[in-house]
Amino acid sequence: MTKRYRIEINVFLNDGMRAKVIQAAREDYQNSGGAWTEENGRKVKIPVDEFVVDTKTAFLELAESAFRSALPGIEPHTFSCDVVNGATEVRARAAAVPSCRSRTRR
Repeated sequence: MTKRYRIEINVFLNDGMRAKVIQAAREDYQNSGGAWTEENGRKVKIPVDEFVVDTKTAFLELAESAFRSALPGIEPHTFSCDVVNGATEVRARAAAVPSCRSRTRR
């Protein structure tokens, strides 16, 4: 029997952190085999700045890379990333789960 699992992670980032996420994803992409496309009948590697163009694509690249590294025999069904307008929606949802606590750095 096959079961579907969904993992959801909410992250709040300021502008500086978004730049760090993009940089990390670009470095990860450079160290991987990259993504390829076909142009004029030939396979061509997609340049990093065309593949990781914003924070959403950066998170997707990092999530897929980490998933495939840790679980190479399992094929993920989908990866998605969206921006939530305003933090109140996410906070209210987390507050509705009694076992959910915010984590702080020590």
